[in-house]
Amino acid sequence: MEDNSPAPRRGGVFGSVLLCLVYWLILAPLRAPFQGAAGSVVDSVLMAAIGTAALLLFVKRFQKGKWTHVIHFRNFWVGLRAGSGLLLLTLLLALQLATGAKAAEITPQVLFATVFLCKFMTGFWEEMVFRAYLMEGYYSALSPEERTWKKRLYYALLSALIFGAVHMIGSGDPLFSMVFAGTLGFIFASAYLHSHNVLVCMLVHFVYDVFAHIPKYVTEWDEANWLLRWNAQIRLALMGVGVVMALVYIIKEPADKTK
Repeated sequence: MEDNSPAPRRGGVFGSVLLCLVYWLILAPLRAPFQGAAGSVVDSVLMAAIGTAALLLFVKRFQKGKWTHVIHFRNFWVGLRAGSGLLLLTLLLALQLATGAKAAEITPQVLFATVFLCKFMTGFWEEMVFRAYLMEGYYSALSPEERTWKKRLYYALLSALIFGAVHMIGSGDPLFSMVFAGTLGFIFASAYLHSHNVLVCMLVHFVYDVFAHIPKYVTEWDEANWLLRWNAQIRLALMGVGVVMALVYIIKEPADKTK
């Protein structure tokens, strides 16, 4: 009998890299003339554009029908558990701000444009490009029998490597930026592979970025605060916990059983 089932859609590694290059080489320079809150608004618009392009291309390439089949709440909570190691790090940042920050200088415009809007769009476009588009091949190109934990580990490491490499651009410490961003990317990848839900990655990414960015506007810290004194050690420990938890969920059978 003739097999009329649709051919498997191959992964989007090339498309992911291409979308990233479009942003960094073409769109990002358009932001250069703008400073402050205005620059953050322009940057947010550009990130929204590349993220939307990635979403529309994703829907077409992987035959999803419509965008709500990509961004949804299915398996949201199991994806949140897979990325909960990063939530612990976010909690640390929040506690450090709540207990250690004594004074800060930030205008409402900067708070909205730079801290919230810009970080929201960062989570949107980066998770569409570096998680959904990059790793959808696991679900679209592999048969259920081929979806082993080794394949999931391969996709997670690939996502982490590319994500880390991109964050070397313009960094004062490229090696640190690659390792740190790559570790975050590995945790996000685990959440996506386990849940097949990119929305949970976007939201966790956004919340983490907000609390990681706000300290830049703190002008005075409580030097006696033990969370600040042991900041590096606690962060390293929590990152280790996050990686271990990500590995656990990569090895576990995914919650999504998409054929």
